[in-house]
Amino acid sequence: MTTEKRIAVVTGSNRGLGYAISRQLSKIGNRVILTSRNETDGLAAKGQLTNEGFDVDYHTLDVTNDGSVQDFTEWLRETYGKVDILVNNAGVNPTTKLEESSLLTVQLETMRSTFETNVLAVLRISQALIPLMKLQNYGRIVNLTFHGKSSSLEKAWLFPQPNYQ
Repeated sequence: MTTEKRIAVVTGSNRGLGYAISRQLSKIGNRVILTSRNETDGLAAKGQLTNEGFDVDYHTLDVTNDGSVQDFTEWLRETYGKVDILVNNAGVNPTTKLEESSLLTVQLETMRSTFETNVLAVLRISQALIPLMKLQNYGRIVNLTFHGKSSSLEKAWLFPQPNYQ
């Protein structure tokens, strides 16, 4: 099935900036596909936007999981037949734990997980959806980066105060 409206996919769109981007993309006439790892939160976001009159749909998506990305891509192909816009918004903040808020104390696994989500997942979902853009010779990709705003954690991460006792 194809549609006249542009199809915009926003990863990590059940709250925050992704939710706001989804609202604005729908407001200007796009059909927006909300995504999130948590189906309950994603469906709640879809319900809120639908109740406000916005044209949105929802599908569960874990951008760090190959199977989830494949399932999502196939669902898009079958449901809409194309993708016009991809907003790579899903991301994690590595500095959410105070005990890991310094380069001296952050766990290697925390950084691996952050890299997987904030870097490799962007490549994974982009590679999966670009073929759906190429079908119509049109597509736009917006990649967002994440910078935490917790001032105490931010200061500790950027300016670690080593304690050599």
